[in-house]
Amino acid sequence: MTADQREDVEYLIWVEKDLNNSKNLVNDCYSGANLTTVVVDMLNHNGFDAMLISPPDNSSAIDTILVPPMNLLNVFKYLSDTYGMHSTGTTAFFDYRCVYVLNKSGHPNCVEKGEYPKTIFTIHTTDMSEHYMPGTLEQSKKKEYHMFPDPHAVKINNASVFNDQINGNSLKMINSKKNSSATISGTGDQRGSGITLVENNTDYYPYSKVQYANSVSEMNKPLKMTIMDNFMWALTPNKEFIINWEDTRVAPVYNGYYHIKICQYMLAKNGDWMTLTTRLDMVKKEDISAAEKAAIDKEVVPVATPKSQTLAANVGNTKLKSATNSTKTSSTSTTSSSSSTSSSSSKYKSRNR
Repeated sequence: MTADQREDVEYLIWVEKDLNNSKNLVNDCYSGANLTTVVVDMLNHNGFDAMLISPPDNSSAIDTILVPPMNLLNVFKYLSDTYGMHSTGTTAFFDYRCVYVLNKSGHPNCVEKGEYPKTIFTIHTTDMSEHYMPGTLEQSKKKEYHMFPDPHAVKINNASVFNDQINGNSLKMINSKKNSSATISGTGDQRGSGITLVENNTDYYPYSKVQYANSVSEMNKPLKMTIMDNFMWALTPNKEFIINWEDTRVAPVYNGYYHIKICQYMLAKNGDWMTLTTRLDMVKKEDISAAEKAAIDKEVVPVATPKSQTLAANVGNTKLKSATNSTKTSSTSTTSSSSSTSSSSSKYKSRNR
C-alpha cells in the first residue's frame, strides 16, 4: 500500500473463550431461587467468573424458574421478559473485563471499588466552542469524568413515525390467569395513526407496563455524538452518563441522565500515533435537577466572556486522560486547548494511561 492510500478495516475484538462460551446452550430449572442467583449460576457454569450486576428490583425467591433451551446470550432478555428482574428492563454486555448485567435506567448502581461511577458531557454553545478540549478530564475528588464534545458533532434526532409503527404507542396487557386486561395509552407522542401492541402478562412479571412505557418514552429523545481522543474507561456501560447542554434553547428538554444504546470505537493514524474516536447513540432516561446542573456548571462552565477565558479555575485539580498511551499525544492535546484561549488559569495536567 502506498503512502497516499487508505483502507478501512473493521475488527471485532473478543476473548476467544468468552465468545465460544457465550454461545453455549442452556436449559435449567430452579426452585426457590431469586433471579440474581440464577444469573450468577448460569454465568459461572459457562466459564464467566467476573460480573457486575445492577441490584434487581425483583429480589424475591420464585417457586419455579424454568429456562427452556436457548443460547446463553438470550437468557437475560428471557428472564427480564418472563419474570421481571429490573423495573426499567435488563440489558447484558459481554466485555473482556467482565459481564455487565444492568438495568436500563440512568443509574446502573454497580461499580468496582475505586471505579468512577459518573461521566459528564458538557456541550458548550457554538460561540464557546474554542473551549472544546479533546481527551477526558478526571475529577478525582468527586470521582467523575468530564468530556467536552464539539457542539457541531452532536446531533439530536426527532422521534419518528417509523418507531411508532415498530414499537407502537399503546399497549394492551392480557393476564390469562386472572382473565383481565389493562391498556397503557399515550406512552409516546401520537404521530400518525395510533398503533397498539398486545402482550401477555403473568403474575411473575409486574414490570411489563413500566418497561414498555420506558422503551417508548426514551425513543422520543435520541441523541448521537462523536468525541475525539477520549479515555475508554470513562465509557464503560455501568456509568451514569449526564448530558449537560449550555444552550438554553435545548437544555430544558435534553439535559439529563442518558443510557448508551450503541458505542463504536474507531482508531485512526495521526502521524506516528493512533488516536481514538468514539461514536455514541444515546437515549434520555430522566431529567437532572436544578441543583445537579448548578453543581456541574460550577465545575466546567467557562467564566467571564466567551473567547477570553479558559475553563473555571475550580476544576484545577482535574487531570487530562488521553485515549492513547503516548505522552506526546497527551501533551499535544493540552497545548492545543490552552492556545485557543487568551488566558490560561486552569491547571490541567497531561497523564499517561
